[in-house]
Amino acid sequence: MVRFASSHVVPFDNERPSSQSYAFLTMSDTIWYQIIIVWLHLVGATFWVGGMLFLSLVAAPLVRRGSGEVREWFVHLARRFRSWVWGAVVVLVGTGSFLLTRHVSWAVSPFQWPGIVQAKLGMVIVLLGLSIIHDRVVGPRVREIARKDRSMWTPCERTLLRLSPWLARMTLVSGLVILFLGIALARL
Repeated sequence: MVRFASSHVVPFDNERPSSQSYAFLTMSDTIWYQIIIVWLHLVGATFWVGGMLFLSLVAAPLVRRGSGEVREWFVHLARRFRSWVWGAVVVLVGTGSFLLTRHVSWAVSPFQWPGIVQAKLGMVIVLLGLSIIHDRVVGPRVREIARKDRSMWTPCERTLLRLSPWLARMTLVSGLVILFLGIALARL
């Protein structure tokens, strides 16, 4: 038999099950709530970062080689994704706040929290800032510029078009760093 720290017993396949054989049947409601919160947090993170990976590694390269119709498809896809992402952000902030209480005390100054918690929260703030700038400022401006004839683009607009993909890449890298820090935090 295998014993866990919680003293629940899980049998190997060749052992006869008893009434306490399956740990998940005897876990308290509190543990189930924690599992559900972690699951929701992981689903939100998977959706956000997975969507960014899909858009940057699969969809964006097609747009660069595609026609105007492909670009319109991408804009529609990105807008639809954006509305779902902000829902995922709400889930992540809510579940993240709950999960944070497992590592820190709200009575203690955030400057006294463990460094990894500070780093993760700092990166979350960076990611949210980059996402807001991308979705509310740069993205709409790039779409507006792209509708104009290329000969009418100003040097500033050309620079914005050239640099805007880097903003999306920075949000992706920030999301991946947050995932890494989250895994490290869960293992402490």
